[in-house]
Parts: sequence; structure tokens; C-alpha cells
Amino acid sequence: MTTSVIDGGPAPALDVSTLADLLPRAASRNRGTAVHLITADGVTTSLSYSDLLDAASRVLGGLRLAGVRTGDRVVLHLRDNRDFLPAFWACVLGGFIAVPTSADPSGLRPDRGYLWLVADAPARSGPQWIGTVRGLAAGSPDRRWFRGDLDDIALLATTAGSTGAPKTVLLSHGNILSRSAATIADNGLDATAVTFNSMPLDHVGGLVMFHLRDVQLACTQVHAHRDWILGDPARWLDIADHHRATVAWGTTSALDAIAARASAGLWDLRRLAYVMNGGEPVKARTINRFLTALAPFGLPGDAVRPGWGMSETAAGVVDHRLSRAELHDDRYVPVGRPHAGVAVRVVDLRGDLAGENVVGKLQVRGASVTTGYADGHPDNVTAFTSDGWLDTGDFARVSGGLLTVTGSTADALWIDGELHHAHEIESTVGELPFVDRRFVGAFLADGSLIVAYHGTEENESAVRAAVLAAHGLHADRVVLLPPDAFPKTRTGKPQRAQLREITTSFEESRVRHN
Repeated sequence: MTTSVIDGGPAPALDVSTLADLLPRAASRNRGTAVHLITADGVTTSLSYSDLLDAASRVLGGLRLAGVRTGDRVVLHLRDNRDFLPAFWACVLGGFIAVPTSADPSGLRPDRGYLWLVADAPARSGPQWIGTVRGLAAGSPDRRWFRGDLDDIALLATTAGSTGAPKTVLLSHGNILSRSAATIADNGLDATAVTFNSMPLDHVGGLVMFHLRDVQLACTQVHAHRDWILGDPARWLDIADHHRATVAWGTTSALDAIAARASAGLWDLRRLAYVMNGGEPVKARTINRFLTALAPFGLPGDAVRPGWGMSETAAGVVDHRLSRAELHDDRYVPVGRPHAGVAVRVVDLRGDLAGENVVGKLQVRGASVTTGYADGHPDNVTAFTSDGWLDTGDFARVSGGLLTVTGSTADALWIDGELHHAHEIESTVGELPFVDRRFVGAFLADGSLIVAYHGTEENESAVRAAVLAAHGLHADRVVLLPPDAFPKTRTGKPQRAQLREITTSFEESRVRHN
């Protein structure tokens, strides 16, 4: 077998026909309080799966009365998770295609199929607003639930947009169910799990990787609004302790922020056996920092499991049970092997299979991988190979049967013909004592390497020296910026194209004022 290909084996057998089977089944299996929703101001609402099923059935009745039909796209623009979940499940139970969005829905065109909008208020244009969740749920429940096929589209998920304009990914019932079944088996999860998520539920990480998997398990799940956690990362620890969480996840920047606050209280984290680390490049220093900071509170030393996935794969599809001994190399941390039903491979720039330990382009295929993008996006042609592999936009290597992701096209810096990754430079600068590691960006402008950062002092020489020592590169310009000048996606990835424009405007403004 070629060393740059890793195959997770046959897809898992599924015991349901569509996502519409999951919530009624969970309601029959778990009679207690199972879903805890923490708002942006810290208020907790708890409900059972039966409560959620009843609320969703009532919203379904309202949607059908408004004229929504099987296969219609329903845009969900809802800030409060207490509204979002019943509306989402109403779409699933009715066989409608849910389109969650945090962006202004006015630009979604009805002639592209975006017919209906459920939101707190009408949009300026775009889909027809059919009311609030409270208004739609005012009538009787509709229990005529969807009976369809695994290939039917269930969800339109939006990509992060770190490489440009976000794309809309088609995810079928089969994509999502297969991914959930595989990660459940791969990570040994069952109905006794208590999961904790702090990513938005209109994001594939919060909705698919956690909520839908957890309904498939019929386990207890906790969802905290991201703004509540960002206000004080120690709240992540409070929630994990209070709810006795066994499963959680965090991006690299989130784990860093949590570790920095871990001396401010007392927590019992002995049950937290699985903390998935993904959504951003995985860093050995961050994992070590997190494990060390939380060890006094009982966090198991092997709790952090790096992983990889994307909206196009219905969230994470590669996992690794990491040992502390593997954290000696700060450049790259393995993300492991793909789940059942998924295969990955690494190819060179010509598309030929790369060799063992050779960095190339990462491609993926399998049961959880999308068939394409909505609205005739050009990537429906360019992103898929003739033999059915999806080009992920990431760079990776395979070594010893494990996948290691080294970077992406979003952070690729070609300098003097050599590939460097912006996230590595940012990590180096972020370790300087006067730099806030949350706010660092490296990018090219007209062939020049620019490093922007926020910190307690302006020290260009120290930044230049660190970049030269670690990477052999000369930073042409070093710019100190305020924290609000660093645009990021909701998972914390830098949006470097926007940062380049902001940095240029900032420097021009400073020159004018001087």
C-alpha cells in the first residue's frame, strides 16, 4: 500500500434512515434533562429531548402553514440557541434544507432557492421572512415527520472564509450520520457521555461535530454561547466542572486562553477524558501548556486529542490519541488516522502520490465528504479530482501511518521559491514575552514579509530576531496594531487578506499624522 494514503476502512453501518429518526429516538431513550443551553449572558436553560421534539414539532406546524414544502431551503438567522435548535429540528423533521447563517441573510437570493427566512426580524431583502420561532411555535405540533433517503440534502454549511469568500457546502443526511457513527466508534463514546461545546450552533463544529452526534448518542450535552466563554475563558472550566463533562473541544487559541486562566479557581476535571483540539493548526506548546495548567485539577494527561476536518467532511474525520511523548516537536503534531468510511492521501503539486514523510497537498474522500457546493460554485469542478478525491486546500504529510497537517493555502508563504507557513511565524512571535499571542499575523505584501502583532511594547528588533532565528527569514516590516485590527473567523483563524488591507491603511494613516 502506498505510504501517502491512509484508509479508515469500510463506512460504519447506520441504524437510522435519515436525521429525522434521531430526535424521536433520543426522546424515547433519554427521559431526563439532556440539553443545557447557556446564553451569551450566562443564563442556563435545560430541557429534555422530549421537550426539544415537542418544540420542533410545533415550529414544523408553523412552517408548513406558511407554505414550506419538502426540499425547500429555510434560512435560519437566530442568535439565541434556544430558538435555533427547535427551528433546525423543525427543518429536519419536515425534510426541509436548513441553512444556518450568522451573516446578514439579505444577500441570499430567492432565485437561487433561498425561499424562506426564520429570524428575529425581517431582512432588508432576500428570503421571505415567515416569522420568529416563538410565533411559528404558537400552534399545535405537527408529527408528520420526514421519510427520505440518505442522499437527500439536509444542511447547507458555510465554510470559514479564511482563504476568501465563504462557500456553501452541501451535506446530506448520509454524510452527517456516517461521520457521527464513525467518530462515536473511533472514540468509544456512548449514551453516558456528557459533552460540552462552546462553538456557535450555526457552525459545523457546534452543530454537526457535537449536537447532531450527541443526539445520535442520546447523551447529555451542554452548549455555551461563545460570547459567554470569550468574556472569561475560566468559565469554560466552570462549566466543564459543574456539568461533569467527559467530552469537549477547543481550538488552539481557546486552549491557550483557558490555560492562562487555570490558576484562578478550583475545578474537578477528572472525568474530562477527551478534549478534541482542531479548527486551527495544532501546536505542541499549546497542548503542553494546557495539560500542565489543568493537571492539578485532575485532567488526564492524554485527554487532548488532535484532529482534522472541515465543513466539506461534515466536521472532524481524523483523530489521534496523543501521548505526551509525541509533543517534543513544536513544529507539527500528528492528527492521526481517518475514521471508518474516510480515506486521505497526500499528492505533490503535479497530483502524483507523495512519498513517506513528504509534504504535499492533502486530499480526502469518503462517506462523510460532500458531493459539492451550492449555487454552481466553480469549486465543484476545480476541487474534485477525476477519481473522486476532494482537494482540501491543506498541506500535509504521512509518516508511520499517521497524518500530519502542516498548513494550508490560506497561510502558505512562498519566499525565494520555498514554502513557509504563516501560522509557524505567528507562533514564534506569539511566544515573545511582550506579545499577546492571540493577535499576531504574518503575510506577504508585494513580495515583502510583514509581521503584525499586538503587545505591551513596540520592539521591532526582537520580533525580527525571533523570526530570523526560528525560520531563517527577514521580516521586511513589523507593525504594532490594536487588537481589534486582527480579523478572524469564528474558529479563531486569521483572515490575512483583510489584515493586509488593515495594516496598509494603518501605516498610511500613521504616516499622514506624523
